Amino acid sequence: QIYLDNIENEYSCYMFTKEYEPREIHIICQRLELENEKIFFIEEKPNSRIQDVLPYAFKLLSDNRIGVAICSAERGIVLKVNQRNINFMNCGKEEIEDKLGKTVEEIFAECNENDFLNVFLLVMKEENSFYEREMRFSHSKKGEIYLDISLVPIYISGKVKYIVHTAEDVTEKVKNRILIE
Repeated sequence: QIYLDNIENEYSCYMFTKEYEPREIHIICQRLELENEKIFFIEEKPNSRIQDVLPYAFKLLSDNRIGVAICSAERGIVLKVNQRNINFMNCGKEEIEDKLGKTVEEIFAECNENDFLNVFLLVMKEENSFYEREMRFSHSKKGEIYLDISLVPIYISGKVKYIVHTAEDVTEKVKNRILIE
């Protein structure tokens, strides 16, 4: 969250529409010398809408068959998340609106998932993908669950711009295999 009072010159960030769609914007602040006031100019960055830049991830997200979250790589802000992903989380409110705009640190602090938070932060720092099959989580409502997890950095113009997180529930498959063994 940024406060306009703290902006002196220029600042880039995300703003959400009333439909909770993220918009990458650029804010320019100009001071009026005579009146000690600030004027802010806000413009959307062209070609920055997630549905246009990441159509595959956006389609996975909207299909809601697997859990998907799209975060900004620079600040770790959750830009888009689907209900399936939130249902896998073991924390706080389960509405999409309550996750958007928060950092991954804020969300995982609510979930007490420090190990997964550390992996997420490592992917952000080192810009390498992470894949884990049958990762075990303790869920307050579902008990022990297993997820196939991926965290993939997405490069735009040679720079990591987004982290796409996917999670697929494989609990039944794992439990059936354990039962057979």
